[in-house]
Amino acid sequence: MSVFRLNHCCCFFELTTGGIILGWINMVMSIINFILCCVVLSAAETIQDENLQMNIIGIRLFFGILLCVVTLLIVSDILLITGSIQRRALYLIPWLFNESIFLLFNFVAIFLTTDFSYIMASIAFFAFRFYLWLCVYSLYANLKEWPARDDTGFTYSRKSFEPSSGYADI
Repeated sequence: MSVFRLNHCCCFFELTTGGIILGWINMVMSIINFILCCVVLSAAETIQDENLQMNIIGIRLFFGILLCVVTLLIVSDILLITGSIQRRALYLIPWLFNESIFLLFNFVAIFLTTDFSYIMASIAFFAFRFYLWLCVYSLYANLKEWPARDDTGFTYSRKSFEPSSGYADI
């Protein structure tokens, strides 16, 4: 059972609608990042300066890893959209995991700078992203309790499949 759960996303959207919108916005941003990584990787090939050869290897390595991460983000965004539409709670877990790691890095970055304006912007960005994470987590918790149907039309509660204490109460 979830201790803290939101009922709406951004005050007036249902959680499923908020999950779909958030998934699409994140996917568009991830696709733009994917294209930018590809452009930087292809532009790194054109640099012919001998002094920058070591930096070019570092650039290729960094943007190659970033390209893999962005690809995983695109997959988790697709799963968020699909899970919100089809009401499948397990599809939301990759997005929640990726966003948790992103929030952790953002939280650490707040303490690594001394620029006050950057700190305030990072705190506001962290708070907003944490709120969106709570919206998707609330959607996940609601979908876990959503009644499920099998192919025959039989409706059952997902709670019946959770482990119980067995015969301890007898």
